Amino acid sequence: MHFLPFANQSEMPSRYLLADIFVLPSRGEYETWGLAVNEAMHMGVPCLVSDRVGCQSDLVSDRETGWVFEAGEPGALKRALSAALGDIGAAARKEVFRRAVAQRISGYTYAQTTAGLLEALASVFPRR
Repeated sequence: MHFLPFANQSEMPSRYLLADIFVLPSRGEYETWGLAVNEAMHMGVPCLVSDRVGCQSDLVSDRETGWVFEAGEPGALKRALSAALGDIGAAARKEVFRRAVAQRISGYTYAQTTAGLLEALASVFPRR
């Protein structure tokens, strides 16, 4: 396990590419979304997140595109990390995760986000 120092936003893609797993173990009342999960997944990295990370229900399916643990349960992060390391131990299994991650994140693009925002705005402010 390596903890890297602060990196500028432009350096993040290369940081994600170094990772086998990206971990966002939020334990506060609520992590609104967890955009770093999107970033890691766009680089093909499966994610281990707590159940408090907002995007987990949309992006992280346990043992498919990553791993989810219960934030308030003692030892849950340790058990999930152990499972994650076991799951990606074989190169072939790591590739299965990377393909599932790429498939799941493929619809989360700037174009899709913009279209969704415009649709939401149009429902609130219809054209006359």
